[in-house]
Amino acid sequence: MPSPDPSKVSTSMLIPAAAGRFRLFGLLGEIGDGALYHAVRESDQKRVGFLRVEEGDSAGPGRAVRYMEATERNEHERHPAIVPLIGFGEEDEGLYLATGRLGARTARQHLLADGPMDADLAIEITLRALDAMSPWHAENEVFGTVCAESAIIDVGRKLDVFQLLPPTLAQLLLEDKPGDDELVSHAPMHRAPEVILGEEVDPRADLFAIGVLLFELLTGEAPFAAPTRAAELARVVSEDPPRLRDTGYDGPAAEALDNVLRWLMAKEPEDRPADVRQAIVALRPIYRSLASSAFHAAPTEETPPDAVAALRAAVLADKARKK
Repeated sequence: MPSPDPSKVSTSMLIPAAAGRFRLFGLLGEIGDGALYHAVRESDQKRVGFLRVEEGDSAGPGRAVRYMEATERNEHERHPAIVPLIGFGEEDEGLYLATGRLGARTARQHLLADGPMDADLAIEITLRALDAMSPWHAENEVFGTVCAESAIIDVGRKLDVFQLLPPTLAQLLLEDKPGDDELVSHAPMHRAPEVILGEEVDPRADLFAIGVLLFELLTGEAPFAAPTRAAELARVVSEDPPRLRDTGYDGPAAEALDNVLRWLMAKEPEDRPADVRQAIVALRPIYRSLASSAFHAAPTEETPPDAVAALRAAVLADKARKK
């Protein structure tokens, strides 16, 4: 597909002298080519977000237009958890995008700073991500970029803020580029096997990514980590994720969570939940059993793992009957 014509760049959302018009004061995290910052817009002292995109050898006018088009797409209108993009600019140092006000940091940055999350917080973030993707799935569209790098959170005594970067923007930041080592760049391993293999993809690929996200939030580790990217790709395609207890996870509801994780990260799309609703139905009772009036208080009992296993078995049996 040819690159868009640079002459068609709209001026309505351009940020002149972007870095000079915004005061950056804190790094939220990094995603692919981009670094996210808290910022203040000098013209009205309004708190905003600021994304600085590094320019590489593959960058060019066409790429700038693609970022501009991502800004104008306004995917925030599809779900309030999607970060609004309010401006775009280009300078010698690279590309810049301004966003609405952002939460404290990315989920990845939280894991790097504080380690694995309590199970109730990890599940709540996962449920919020599932809900945010639902408008795309309702149109049979793949969201494609739910991962710890694209999720932005603010945690106090509860999950005060949950946001996702717009998928069109995140795809640009995470896409493979010429010269990337071993087939995959710095993109996180949230890709489902069918994506890696170049097979037909539907919204169930997002449910695999949701499983990867939940596993990382609970353990602080990627489920298919390997010494090289090629080995990591091979594990995604051929191996089951490890059991939580094998990773050192010592939180509650391990067996019930393992059942959900293996369902979400099944190799074949037809062996995963059929849709967002089924994934929510599987996770919500576990979350409710862990949640309490005191945030992060120890739960009094675990969700019986058989409840999740029974739900999965019933769904798979119904699919078999319909074949």
